Amino acid sequence: MAKYKYVLTFIVAILFVIVLVLYATTFTVRFTESAVVTRLGKVEREITEPGLEWKWFYPFEGVTKYETTNRMSQARIETYQTRDDRQLIVGAFAIWRVKPDQVSTFYSRFSNTGPRAADHYRAAATLVESNLRSAMSALSAYSMSDLFTPNEQASKLDELEAQVLEQMKTMLEGQGDRAFGIEIVQAGIARTSLPQTTTEAALERMRQDRARIVTRLQEIGRSEANAIRSNAESDAGKIMAFAESRARQIRARGDQEAARYLAQMTEEPGLAIFLKNLELLDEAMFSRATLLFSTDTPGLSLLDPALFQSADPDTIPGTEVFMGESGTGDDETREGRGDE
Repeated sequence: MAKYKYVLTFIVAILFVIVLVLYATTFTVRFTESAVVTRLGKVEREITEPGLEWKWFYPFEGVTKYETTNRMSQARIETYQTRDDRQLIVGAFAIWRVKPDQVSTFYSRFSNTGPRAADHYRAAATLVESNLRSAMSALSAYSMSDLFTPNEQASKLDELEAQVLEQMKTMLEGQGDRAFGIEIVQAGIARTSLPQTTTEAALERMRQDRARIVTRLQEIGRSEANAIRSNAESDAGKIMAFAESRARQIRARGDQEAARYLAQMTEEPGLAIFLKNLELLDEAMFSRATLLFSTDTPGLSLLDPALFQSADPDTIPGTEVFMGESGTGDDETREGRGDE
């Protein structure tokens, strides 16, 4: 029994040693990582493919693994001068990663900043931010109107970002001694703002532009109003001239028509007076108002009660001429009535 116990203990010890040796001599590289194997502090080889890998015991060989996924660095907000001497506050960013096929270069560049990969990332981010600020100096080649326009397609912001990206690639993705094992994926502008003085100047310029637009519109409005007024006066003059011409024609025709009736009335003035009295009565009797007139009022003498008591038509005022101006006709009438 004791013999089996010793055998079991030996087997467990062997298994433990094997596991310890495997742990110390193997490592795993994930698909999002690349690794650098160093021997006595010097780069021995780099591993870019995922899987299980072998190495010598520490401290003969060490492994440093780097994430090759994208990282973002932001430069501190700074004020830049544009081509038209305007100040613009800009916050820029850059997206970068450890280049998978240059992890040994990345390790060689930043291994002196610390033993851990996090130390290397921090140093690389500082370098990226420094180069980003330097590349943003390209903004001085653009004016404010080039970057900010009402038409989005006419803006040169994309061109500026492409130029910054190209400069960063040149500075960080070079070959040989200029290589850092960094790949710049994207560079751009995160935010922009104007200093207080620039904002006030921009607002004042906007007010002046709006004032010029208002003045131009007012001038156009006055010009159109004058044109409309001139056309209206011309049309009104034509209409008045036509109306006056037409009125003269109507007046002339009315005078011609009236002349015929005036001639008839001149031949029989008594009839004219009688008709005028009837017209006056008609206007007075059929109105809505109640009027009291004396029988001496012109036109109302026909309503005198004394006239109706008299059988002699000669006593009716206003009919002397109508009843006959010649003595012969009147005498015959009176004689005929006397005979009756």
